[in-house]
Amino acid sequence: MRSTFRLLFYINRQKIKKTGKCPVMGRITLDGKVGQYSTGEEVSPEYWDAGKGRAAVHGKDSEMTAELRKLNRKLEELEEKAKAAYKKNVDSTGYVSAELIKNAVTGKTRPKETLLALFDEHNGEYAKRVGVDRTRHTYVRYLTGRRHLYDFLQYKYGAEDMALRSVDMRFIENFHFYLSTVRRLKTVSLNDYLILLCKIVRLAVKRRILGRYPFTGYKLETPPKLHRHLTGEQLAKLMAANLPTYRLCHTRDLFVFSAFTGLGRAEMAELSESHIVTDENGSKWIYIHREDKSGMPYQIAGYSAENHGEVQGGGYGRQTVLCAGHFQLVQEPENNRGYLRAGLPSDLLYGPAYLCDRNLSFQRGSH
Repeated sequence: MRSTFRLLFYINRQKIKKTGKCPVMGRITLDGKVGQYSTGEEVSPEYWDAGKGRAAVHGKDSEMTAELRKLNRKLEELEEKAKAAYKKNVDSTGYVSAELIKNAVTGKTRPKETLLALFDEHNGEYAKRVGVDRTRHTYVRYLTGRRHLYDFLQYKYGAEDMALRSVDMRFIENFHFYLSTVRRLKTVSLNDYLILLCKIVRLAVKRRILGRYPFTGYKLETPPKLHRHLTGEQLAKLMAANLPTYRLCHTRDLFVFSAFTGLGRAEMAELSESHIVTDENGSKWIYIHREDKSGMPYQIAGYSAENHGEVQGGGYGRQTVLCAGHFQLVQEPENNRGYLRAGLPSDLLYGPAYLCDRNLSFQRGSH
């Protein structure tokens, strides 16, 4: 044990009670910091040996001798409890304080000062709120994050827990490295567990267990972004493909129409002849309000079919044909009102998507 770890029992002579006895106090000194507590015992000053920190057993009064010996046994039990608390904290977390030992001896509860202990307390409180204002899915994530953290402490430090005051920037960097190399988690997944760690540490700061947030300046790794747009070559290949069925052809035409105009499926469904306007120069435009939260007006210039080919798209009960530099709308038979439904993203996934080696959707077409 450390040479600075000391235990001492003394009597408070300034608080002599009416019985003539003084309270017996305990003092724990560790690394220059002191924790004091009352043992709940009393003794007369003349029966106290300050040098030994114990009651002095002498005299022929058998009743008094038995009482003093009982007091000494109680003090020895408190001393053994303090030593056991010291060893347990050093072995399990590598951190110990006079306050921690005092609380272990007196049995008082204090905010959790170790990482996993606080994590367990948080998870226990979270479990009570599942189904009320929290989801079980998130609760399971916290449990998984706690398990990864425990495995990391075993792997890196050979410990079952760690003092919150020992958590620093190096700790989260090592945890990140462990998740990516040992656990082989992808960036998105490991970021989730790093965020959970940060939340628990922020909770420690909020409860004043820590004086400051130790991860200030730490930034999560940004996962690689998958390009959502199609290349010109992919779009040209899709447009030139000979598809086996009319349904796939129609689906392809809707997608290409969306790619050139930027219109989404909902806007294409609302497209009608009234949306085609001619400006003062004689140019044709599509003028439509976006089907999103903004509801902003949206203008699309007409363009020549000679440059882009003939593209067919449909609305509910209508067919749109792009040719000769403007949009012409012609009525479709009533039994063909399901044409636009053939252009659902699910059809695009299993239809012409294989031509450009990626999953297609109207949103991807707008990119």
